[in-house]
Amino acid sequence: MTQLELCAMLFINMQQKTKGFLEGFALLENHQAFGNTQPIEDSFNLSIDILIEGMK
Repeated sequence: MTQLELCAMLFINMQQKTKGFLEGFALLENHQAFGNTQPIEDSFNLSIDILIEGMK
């Protein structure tokens, strides 16, 4: 596997993880399934920060 192929594979993997997170988060929010009193924006922002850190 070349370095370019590895980079492409990692990029696709990161895209799939991000898409899955966003779709899951939106689905839960739309169905009001979180059920906790913490503001949803705090949870979303923390999750995005963790995703970004994981990509570094």
